[in-house]
Amino acid sequence: VEYNVVDGKPYVASLNGKGDDPELGMFWFVYLKSLSSDKDPKIVEESPVDIKLEPNDEIILWYKRGPWSGQSLMQNSFTSP
Repeated sequence: VEYNVVDGKPYVASLNGKGDDPELGMFWFVYLKSLSSDKDPKIVEESPVDIKLEPNDEIILWYKRGPWSGQSLMQNSFTSP
């Protein structure tokens, strides 16, 4: 994972060599979902270092177009123990 530092906090900028692409409007977004809930994942607008995971929480790193346009291309999930 590569990251950019904004206001002293890291934000995901690249994963497995796939980086943010402002020209195409593609960026990494961080979502949080509880595996014990049927609710949709919620976007995380703070730095990943500020996320407080609970048991069964899942962090989803989602490479997709910004909210101003369409489809997602890639999604990766990481589950807390």
